Amino acid sequence: MANKRKHNSLFFINTLFIVIAFFIVFQLYGQYDRLLDMQEEIAVYTQRLEVAEAEYQQLLETRELLNNDSYIERLARENLGMVKQGETLVSLSKDTGAPTLNEHLDVKALNH
Repeated sequence: MANKRKHNSLFFINTLFIVIAFFIVFQLYGQYDRLLDMQEEIAVYTQRLEVAEAEYQQLLETRELLNNDSYIERLARENLGMVKQGETLVSLSKDTGAPTLNEHLDVKALNH
Protein backbone atom coordinates (compact mmCIF):
# COMPACT_ATOMS: atom_id res chain seq x y z
CA MET A 1 0.00 0.00 0.00
CA ALA A 2 2.80 2.39 0.84
CA ASN A 3 4.34 1.63 -2.50
CA LYS A 4 1.05 2.36 -4.30
CA ARG A 5 0.63 5.61 -2.37
CA LYS A 6 4.19 6.61 -3.25
CA HIS A 7 3.52 5.77 -6.91
CA ASN A 8 0.27 7.82 -6.94
CA SER A 9 2.02 10.72 -5.25
CA LEU A 10 4.86 10.59 -7.78
CA PHE A 11 2.37 10.39 -10.68
CA PHE A 12 0.49 13.42 -9.31
CA ILE A 13 3.71 15.44 -8.94
CA ASN A 14 4.87 14.52 -12.46
CA THR A 15 1.49 15.39 -13.94
CA LEU A 16 1.41 18.67 -12.05
CA PHE A 17 4.94 19.47 -13.25
CA ILE A 18 3.98 18.74 -16.87
CA VAL A 19 0.85 20.88 -16.62
CA ILE A 20 2.84 23.77 -15.13
CA ALA A 21 5.54 23.37 -17.80
CA PHE A 22 2.92 23.48 -20.60
CA PHE A 23 1.33 26.54 -18.99
CA ILE A 24 4.69 28.34 -18.84
CA VAL A 25 5.53 27.43 -22.45
CA PHE A 26 2.08 28.55 -23.58
CA GLN A 27 2.48 31.88 -21.74
CA LEU A 28 5.97 32.44 -23.18
CA TYR A 29 4.74 31.71 -26.70
CA GLY A 30 1.88 34.16 -26.24
CA GLN A 31 4.24 36.86 -25.03
CA TYR A 32 6.66 36.16 -27.88
CA ASP A 33 3.82 36.41 -30.40
CA ARG A 34 2.73 39.69 -28.83
CA LEU A 35 6.31 40.96 -28.99
CA LEU A 36 6.45 40.20 -32.73
CA ASP A 37 3.17 42.06 -33.27
CA MET A 38 4.48 45.06 -31.37
CA GLN A 39 7.69 45.07 -33.40
CA GLU A 40 5.62 45.13 -36.60
CA GLU A 41 3.58 48.03 -35.23
CA ILE A 42 6.78 49.87 -34.32
CA ALA A 43 8.05 49.42 -37.89
CA VAL A 44 4.77 50.76 -39.33
CA TYR A 45 4.74 53.77 -37.01
CA THR A 46 8.42 54.45 -37.63
CA GLN A 47 7.78 54.54 -41.37
CA ARG A 48 4.77 56.84 -40.88
CA LEU A 49 6.92 59.11 -38.73
CA GLU A 50 9.61 59.30 -41.42
CA VAL A 51 6.99 60.19 -44.05
CA ALA A 52 5.47 62.84 -41.78
CA GLU A 53 8.90 64.33 -41.05
CA ALA A 54 9.68 64.51 -44.77
CA GLU A 55 6.34 66.21 -45.44
CA TYR A 56 7.02 68.62 -42.57
CA GLN A 57 10.43 69.53 -44.02
CA GLN A 58 8.82 70.09 -47.43
CA LEU A 59 6.23 72.37 -45.85
CA LEU A 60 8.93 74.33 -44.05
CA GLU A 61 10.78 74.81 -47.35
CA THR A 62 7.58 75.89 -49.07
CA ARG A 63 6.87 78.34 -46.27
CA GLU A 64 10.35 79.81 -46.68
CA LEU A 65 9.80 80.19 -50.41
CA LEU A 66 6.43 81.86 -49.87
CA ASN A 67 8.13 84.44 -47.67
CA ASN A 68 10.41 85.31 -50.61
CA ASP A 69 8.99 88.09 -52.81
CA SER A 70 10.92 87.05 -55.93
CA TYR A 71 9.51 83.50 -55.66
CA ILE A 72 5.96 84.83 -55.33
CA GLU A 73 6.55 87.07 -58.34
CA ARG A 74 7.83 84.11 -60.36
CA LEU A 75 4.77 82.05 -59.40
CA ALA A 76 2.46 84.90 -60.38
CA ARG A 77 4.19 85.27 -63.74
CA GLU A 78 4.37 81.54 -64.56
CA ASN A 79 1.04 80.31 -63.20
CA LEU A 80 -1.22 83.34 -63.40
CA GLY A 81 0.23 85.15 -66.41
CA MET A 82 0.70 88.34 -64.43
CA VAL A 83 2.99 91.09 -65.65
CA LYS A 84 4.48 94.21 -64.13
CA GLN A 85 3.13 97.59 -65.07
CA GLY A 86 4.44 98.57 -68.50
CA GLU A 87 5.23 95.00 -69.56
CA THR A 88 3.38 93.18 -72.34
CA LEU A 89 2.55 89.51 -72.01
CA VAL A 90 3.48 87.49 -75.07
CA SER A 91 1.98 84.02 -75.11
CA LEU A 92 2.93 81.39 -77.65
CA SER A 93 0.56 78.54 -78.31
CA LYS A 94 2.21 75.14 -78.09
CA ASP A 95 0.07 73.39 -80.72
CA THR A 96 -1.51 75.78 -83.20
CA GLY A 97 -1.73 73.31 -86.04
CA ALA A 98 0.09 75.84 -88.23
CA PRO A 99 2.76 74.44 -90.49
CA THR A 100 6.32 75.05 -89.47
CA LEU A 101 8.93 76.77 -91.61
CA ASN A 102 10.55 73.44 -92.54
CA GLU A 103 7.28 72.08 -93.95
CA HIS A 104 7.04 74.93 -96.48
CA LEU A 105 10.63 75.00 -97.61
CA ASP A 106 11.04 74.00 -101.20
CA VAL A 107 14.56 72.67 -101.63
CA LYS A 108 14.45 73.31 -105.43
CA ALA A 109 13.51 76.92 -104.89
CA LEU A 110 16.48 77.39 -102.62
CA ASN A 111 18.86 76.02 -105.24
CA HIS A 112 17.69 78.42 -107.99
